Amino acid sequence: MAMISVLENCWVVPPPGTTVPEKSLPLTFYDLPWLQFPPVQRLFFYAFAKDQQISTQEAIISSLKNSLSLTLKRFYMLAGHLTFPPDSYLPAIRYVEGDSVSLIFATSTQDFHYLTSDSPRKAFEFHHLVPELQETKTTSLLAIQVTFFPGWGFCVGLSIRHESGDGNALIRFIKSWATTTKLTEDDSEAFYDRSIIKDSKGMGQTLWNKYGAGRFDGSAKPDQLIPTNKVRSTFVISRADIQRLKRHVSSNCPTVSQVSAFTVTCAVVWASVVRAGSSIPEITKDESAMEHFVFPADCRALLDPPVPQSYFGNCVVPCFISIKRCELIRKDGFLVAAKLMGEAITERLKSKEGLSKCMEEWISKLGDLVHGSIMGVAGSPKYRIYDMDFGWGKPKTSEIVSIDLTGAMSLNECKDGVEGDLEVGLSLEEVKMHKFANVFTECLRALENGK
Repeated sequence: MAMISVLENCWVVPPPGTTVPEKSLPLTFYDLPWLQFPPVQRLFFYAFAKDQQISTQEAIISSLKNSLSLTLKRFYMLAGHLTFPPDSYLPAIRYVEGDSVSLIFATSTQDFHYLTSDSPRKAFEFHHLVPELQETKTTSLLAIQVTFFPGWGFCVGLSIRHESGDGNALIRFIKSWATTTKLTEDDSEAFYDRSIIKDSKGMGQTLWNKYGAGRFDGSAKPDQLIPTNKVRSTFVISRADIQRLKRHVSSNCPTVSQVSAFTVTCAVVWASVVRAGSSIPEITKDESAMEHFVFPADCRALLDPPVPQSYFGNCVVPCFISIKRCELIRKDGFLVAAKLMGEAITERLKSKEGLSKCMEEWISKLGDLVHGSIMGVAGSPKYRIYDMDFGWGKPKTSEIVSIDLTGAMSLNECKDGVEGDLEVGLSLEEVKMHKFANVFTECLRALENGK
């Protein structure tokens, strides 16, 4: 049985005198929906190259601690806490000078090559590689764990409350930390001014009154990872596959103007997952039930005035589509899904009015979606996660552990470095994963053969 041993548990603070004494950021209507969801948990695995002079464990630990402190000089709000005022005011992220981030160093006896493969791996074997967020009277925002696999490599694991920032914000922080570790300096900045987010319709207070007030007071712990029978697998969809999918959609749905690598990849994965579940005899499925798909769209550049890319917080609108299960499990279910996604992007994400409609729909249906049959997307190829070099090479692989809880698919650029290839990660019950692999491969091969 694999063992993990803690080497050091430390608390890292920004360099003294480099931050404001105190700062509070009220959650906006872009932040508040994420109170309903578990923390984002990411892993980055780094392998020691055979011809590489391997740094000592102590040297890596010292370097990562020092660079994290320097990075927190700019991203100091991540050392703060999520607070819940006792009155009706909105929750806020509060930083006080001296606040810190938990950083754990550990070693593991697990098989590094097994964990970093693409084939099915037991999901629970990744759980001890991500740290738990500290829970006291307030909720910490970020915790980090670095786990060494002696002689093979190490893993950087992060748990972060989604209320503190979206994927863009989190990746900017990790890239800044990696660059600071490798080069000892980085010029990335974090823009914290919440006044740039306009809420003329009072959606923030509406969200809090409807889903938050009386339910969140900081005492409840986030959903915990528990052992399950799920397995994790990674699937590569090549640029050639994507081009065939796009041509298939354009030929059969000529009115859809938004046919992108993102839409066709999400559509084929979603349709294949639902078909896989419906093909398992032991699972009784109501074919008239609704299936939902949610994908976040970064709207920094779409707002008026535009929000800086360095804005540290959530600035995404959740765009969702719904369809009856019977329509999705048909042979042309992929086309139906791609058409809906393309139309949703065109209608809702190309104008200020469309963005507002997205948020209003999200507010009205959030409760139902959380408890329904829903799939989402975590990550984005735009983040370029395989460029995340701390000085010991690029990641061998990356995993989003939190999809075990959310049921989302992860989506990244491909680790093989081939431009245009995409990497999809899933966490499903073992039988369903096997069915999905067959359905997914069959769909791609059918298009390759012109069927």
